[in-house]
Amino acid sequence: MQIIFLGSPGVGKGTQAKIISNKLNIAHISTGDMLREAIAHRTELGLKAKEIVDKGELVPDELMGEIVKTVLQEEKCKNGFILDGFPRTLHQAEVLDHIFHELNLPKPCLLHLEVDSEIITERRFFPALLPWFVARFFARLQRLESKFPQRARVPVPMQFC
Repeated sequence: MQIIFLGSPGVGKGTQAKIISNKLNIAHISTGDMLREAIAHRTELGLKAKEIVDKGELVPDELMGEIVKTVLQEEKCKNGFILDGFPRTLHQAEVLDHIFHELNLPKPCLLHLEVDSEIITERRFFPALLPWFVARFFARLQRLESKFPQRARVPVPMQFC
């Protein structure tokens, strides 16, 4: 079974792909992971990608397609896979369609995940704000301890905001 997860960044494609790939015993193929792996293993395609990434540029669709094609031919994909993070554009979808034809793969199952935009915003920005909240919490705790040193060891109800 070949599954392609589509959706906005932060919608949960990676999270759901991990869960479903474990249940179906098929590979979870993340674009970011496969790119990092190709670079780390210093493959020919990985070295080309590294050169581009090091310049701060995006890896071209054709090169990313070649990396995807290489991974889809690996043993781990023989029983099926979930592709997460590719395609993101119409051109990438055309590249992927060509790869499926070349590899004689059946038409994939496409799953488009949607989540309310407010939830996506929370998911994307809360982790970035978490250190600020933690720092604020500990600063408040230190002020309380300095005001009430005799109660420093007694739990105090806290307000975070």
